[in-house]
Amino acid sequence: MSYEESIHWRARAEQMRALAEEMTGGISRHLMYRIADNYECFARTLEQRPKRLLSIAPAVPPEVRRYAPCKKSFDAVTRIIDFELPGFLKRGPATADELGASL
Repeated sequence: MSYEESIHWRARAEQMRALAEEMTGGISRHLMYRIADNYECFARTLEQRPKRLLSIAPAVPPEVRRYAPCKKSFDAVTRIIDFELPGFLKRGPATADELGASL
């Protein structure tokens, strides 16, 4: 279950209320109820907000993104990227003649 689902946070609120019923101290019980209320508020916020991630355009153009390092996880299958390197990367470092000509 995703943490962005309001069902998850409503279930957490119910767990906090059940714990609050078991508490003998007034302050502890009050804090548990406040935590449950905050979980409920968070669930309502998730229900009312639009699905923001679906409408956001990617910030990096695809032609640039393919050269960016990929996020790796230990369980992820290694992905082989098949593309041709740009000319400025193929050329290599400048030679002494090229450096002398530019001065």
